Amino acid sequence: MPDISKMALLFAMSGTPAEVGDPPSGAPSNVSVSVYGANYWRVHWTNGDPASYSRVYYGPENSDFETAIFSGNELPGATSHDTGLDAGDDYRFFVTHYRNGEETAPVEKNTNLPDA
Repeated sequence: MPDISKMALLFAMSGTPAEVGDPPSGAPSNVSVSVYGANYWRVHWTNGDPASYSRVYYGPENSDFETAIFSGNELPGATSHDTGLDAGDDYRFFVTHYRNGEETAPVEKNTNLPDA
């Protein structure tokens, strides 16, 4: 039988929480996007479950969630995510909560990021 502490370390290193307990109690809401600098964007949201990880995805304005690109995980309690992306292009952003192997339905935001 594998050593539990080694398995926990593996999950921690992969950025994915262990698969035990309750799913997220709510989805994120009030998703918005802001630009800072020439090539950076920040996605903001209100937590529906501050004990869950938040996941951010993005794609072209006409993309759907199934074709969106995973941008990253944020730790429980976080309410924003930063990454580089060309300012001025049209995008669709998706935010979900993830906990214990369950992910909420995505909350999306269409936006045209203005030139910085």
